Amino acid sequence: MTHYKLASLVGVLGVVVGLCAFLFNYHNISLSFPGYRLFVAPAIFLLSFFSEETDFIPKMILFISGQFTGYFCVAYLCRVISSLTKNKSSNL
Repeated sequence: MTHYKLASLVGVLGVVVGLCAFLFNYHNISLSFPGYRLFVAPAIFLLSFFSEETDFIPKMILFISGQFTGYFCVAYLCRVISSLTKNKSSNL
């Protein structure tokens, strides 16, 4: 599997995890999801650049795109670095 395809898959899984965590926190106000800020860190980072008065739909679009981009970038970089270190160690 290419780096891009694997990173895209991880990005989609990150969106699913983020949406599940968001829906849990949205519907269970009295409970807090353990590790919520860790799972949705890319989305929280992207949303920090926008006002709290942003409407719900644009905020959810930003949430989803932040989740995908964050998980995609981390997976892609990890895959590229691991392939570079594997190639470097095999050349020794």
